[in-house]
Amino acid sequence: MNQRGKQKAVTRRRILDSAARHLKTVGLTGASVSDVMGTAGLTVGGFYAHFGSKEDLAGAVVRHTMTERRLMFLERFKGLEWGARLRSALREYLTPAHRDDRANGCPLSMAAIEAVHTPATASAFQEEFERFSQAFESGQGAIGDPAPRDAAIGTLALMIGAMILARAAGQSAASDEILEATNAYGQAALEGLARAQGSPQATAKP
Repeated sequence: MNQRGKQKAVTRRRILDSAARHLKTVGLTGASVSDVMGTAGLTVGGFYAHFGSKEDLAGAVVRHTMTERRLMFLERFKGLEWGARLRSALREYLTPAHRDDRANGCPLSMAAIEAVHTPATASAFQEEFERFSQAFESGQGAIGDPAPRDAAIGTLALMIGAMILARAAGQSAASDEILEATNAYGQAALEGLARAQGSPQATAKP
């Protein structure tokens, strides 16, 4: 790649990173191109050299942020059996610290909300959610059999739904209870499923 191409790639990444901050903190629906470019320290005129429309950007940023987070989970999953990796995902995700640090947190909950409003975002979310599901099923360098698909999807649904509800409740006792209850429920469900399948993971602790 020549110098001009490298600079274009750097600028595109700055736009995506800025849009990711908007997505994870306040959502993209109410953010303008000017808002995104301003946060990136760029002029609005440069936007269309990288994206055809705000909708194109919305789809790209959902793919960008969900891919980054999926790879992060896969790194954490190395060497874990399916029960251990799904339980660890629940435990690490459903915390007050994650709830309160939107800018550095997972984009899944806000991306799901955005998908309701924007067709381009919905398509990107659906595709990336499937990749997430496969990552939760198979892990990376995992030990043993893949996770049952319903366990992988169910775990993701618990994580996303609980985080949306917890953030809606703010920094409150009710919000903390949502996180604690969902984690406890998910842990018990995963252990019960493993036990029903006669898996040694039923009692294994990550």
